[in-house]
Amino acid sequence: MREYTAAAGDRINAREREKYASASPEEIIRRRQASAEYHRRNRARIIVLQRERYARLTPEQREAHRSARARRKVRLRIAMTAEDRQASVGYRIATMNDPCFYCGSIDETHIDHFIPLARGGTEHWWNLVRACPPCNMAKHARCGTYFALMKGCGEPRRTPSLPEADPVNIGG
Repeated sequence: MREYTAAAGDRINAREREKYASASPEEIIRRRQASAEYHRRNRARIIVLQRERYARLTPEQREAHRSARARRKVRLRIAMTAEDRQASVGYRIATMNDPCFYCGSIDETHIDHFIPLARGGTEHWWNLVRACPPCNMAKHARCGTYFALMKGCGEPRRTPSLPEADPVNIGG
């Protein structure tokens, strides 16, 4: 059965998506209730299977799993308003050409979360900095201050570029 599922996985997934898309709202509610009931009855068995599956993961996969779980928790805890999202997008655009926050490199930079999402950071603009690929990859899921101190560059540079006011369009 596993060989068939592996070989025909895309076709099976497409069929299931089609069935779900064509289901009535009542059918979707019924399926969700049946799933919840199954999980309630088989909770212990499901936990054992999840732990076995997690034990088979490589260290890299475990770290990705932990990070994804932390991001989901943060999204649930810290809801961003539309204004917060707009400010974060504006800040990303405003800092697009900034140098690396940690080493000052002016090469290509990525957006980095100063306090990583995996450690409870948010997507708010005040938690976003630019980082060159080597610093971003080396920092991994560490706090920005800790990374800067461990790297030996002292306190991180804090030079956020905020959008400059256009003197011609002040007030609208």
